[in-house]
Amino acid sequence: MAERVKTGVKGLDEMLNGGLIAGRPYLVSGGPGAGKTVLGMQFLVEGVKNKERGLYISLEEPVSELKEDIEAFGWNSRDIKIIDSTQDAGSGIWLLKTDTVMSKPELSVTNIIKVINDLLVNYKPTRIVIDSVTSIRLLYERQPEMRRDMLSPINFLKKADAPPL
Repeated sequence: MAERVKTGVKGLDEMLNGGLIAGRPYLVSGGPGAGKTVLGMQFLVEGVKNKERGLYISLEEPVSELKEDIEAFGWNSRDIKIIDSTQDAGSGIWLLKTDTVMSKPELSVTNIIKVINDLLVNYKPTRIVIDSVTSIRLLYERQPEMRRDMLSPINFLKKADAPPL
């Protein structure tokens, strides 16, 4: 039987015969308020409980709101590294910001890969959540280009042994 990675959601882990199959990327979809962000956070928190490092890349919610939500569930937001790539209010510019000196000028799949690569080397996360792919889709006018570019980071993360949720 394949190695499993617990999500932290008891009923879901039971339905999945012990959790997600290790080493595979997963896409979680649903409308606003469906719980995608909470599931992603719970997945990272479960990893922290097992001495794993979690990386959360936020493309929609400001880091301050994410940290408030994490704390509201009784989880410790300091245990998860969060990259803020939300749009700078009113400017129409997307920036990639971390809590270190590392910063990239624009949101793009290429820059996300660069930031993740830097963090894989320096921080070594074993669980990664990208929230949400919908924001990346908005950067593209044509679906084939988006699909090609999205496969690149997914394959990159699989090779790095840190598959995303």
